[in-house]
Amino acid sequence: MRKSKISYWLGWLVFSIGYLVLSQWLASRGFYTLESFFVDYRADILVRFPEGFLRTFYFTSPAVFFLSSVPFNFISSIPGSFFLNALLIGGLTNHLFFKSWKGKYPSKFFFLYILFSPVILFAGTSGTSLAVYLVLYYLLFYVTFKYTESHSVFHLTLMSLTMGLFVLMDMEYMKLILLLVPVLFFVSFFKAKGIRGNFYTRASVIFSNNSQRRKFFTGFFSSVLIVAFIPLMSYLIFLMINKVFSGSYFFFEKSTGDSWNSYSVLFPLISINEDLWPNLAQINSRFLGLILLLSVTAIYQILDSKNQAAKSFILILVILFAISEAADNKMLYLDLNNLSLITASAIAAFFYSQNGLKSRSLTLKVLTLALPVLAVLLEFGYFENSIVQQERHFAASIFDPEEDPNLKSIEKASLALQNQNSAHILADDAIFYPELSTLDKSFTWEGHFSPYYMHALQQPEAYADLILVTKKDHPLHLNDIVATSLKRLDSLKIELPKKVIYEDEYRQLIKIGK
Repeated sequence: MRKSKISYWLGWLVFSIGYLVLSQWLASRGFYTLESFFVDYRADILVRFPEGFLRTFYFTSPAVFFLSSVPFNFISSIPGSFFLNALLIGGLTNHLFFKSWKGKYPSKFFFLYILFSPVILFAGTSGTSLAVYLVLYYLLFYVTFKYTESHSVFHLTLMSLTMGLFVLMDMEYMKLILLLVPVLFFVSFFKAKGIRGNFYTRASVIFSNNSQRRKFFTGFFSSVLIVAFIPLMSYLIFLMINKVFSGSYFFFEKSTGDSWNSYSVLFPLISINEDLWPNLAQINSRFLGLILLLSVTAIYQILDSKNQAAKSFILILVILFAISEAADNKMLYLDLNNLSLITASAIAAFFYSQNGLKSRSLTLKVLTLALPVLAVLLEFGYFENSIVQQERHFAASIFDPEEDPNLKSIEKASLALQNQNSAHILADDAIFYPELSTLDKSFTWEGHFSPYYMHALQQPEAYADLILVTKKDHPLHLNDIVATSLKRLDSLKIELPKKVIYEDEYRQLIKIGK
């Protein structure tokens, strides 16, 4: 027993180190994500401004990802989000490795998919919140599969706890309760005591008897209440905190800069593709195709005749849920944070129960070998055709790395700031957090979390030495609050002595004074 525990912890360490090394290798090939810059910047804000700690601690989205990565930011120069991702996905990979090692013939080969799946590799190496989403999805669906067999309140409570964590990632994920309601409804038929037979037999007996019908609906609504209780309480507590600290229920949920891409929907997407925006404006096969590229393992589980009916039913609901979300708002929901529920549910279904995988027939062996390879190839197809910039850039960094102009621009702007030695900067940090996150403690700035930000926008010369602002022809110029304040000063004919000391195609660094 002790030897197996040591092996388990060593395996976790080895996989975590592997993901961390791989993330640094990808970074050396030009891969980066704005979300990792964002988390690194917010960790700095925690202690830089008096009001920064409270507002950043509670309201940085996604909160669970941010709070979990903050402790690692003080360990090394490597951003804490990369450490967190490596630990989470390293732990998940290690757990599935030991399950596959003890499992039947197919699971040993299916572990190849776990090692080489682009979705899992991206989660473990990108420094984004996908790692937390993937682990939470896996836990949610694994516990859901358990509940379909145990019918226990314990597993219902675990489902509720997991859903509560989703609320602290993104309020929109409360919709997952709607995904679980049909599952709870059909499971309620099999919870009825004293009734045996298949689903149709149980349903006919329950609905033909008044006492059984009352017990059925009482049990069903009780199950829904238990699952929804912790998520709803989490949401209400969140609203109360907002009311106390901001005087408004939804102030922080809608404020600029609480999320890494909240300032604009333009920048995180591949906007240079002329076909992108017409595609976003209509429902077409491209969006369905991108979802299906990630669904091969789930579809295989659905079509497996030896699988449990409950698992197949849940997987069908998951795919339909993902399609409905993409159809409802393709731009916001057609990314891995949302679509990873397909991958996680398929993995949970495969490793939950392998009772039907004992045959060593030639057909099964061929499918066992082909499925991991096919799934990995199709997932790479998703990355190559994704509308999200960082996802497409991930695949390019593996096979054919190119110097990203955005990253190069950030590096040059950061160097230009560092060359000014210590200075006080005025900038819209909902846009320029990548540049500000690279500065040492000798630099200070006025941003959204600074108590003097609004005063600095009115009188820049009294609060700042430098101004970092977007250029007039940049897509984010109209989102830049500092740029708007400078236009206001110009409209009022207030002269502000300034000199441009650095500029590129995206931004200008302006020195105030003569």
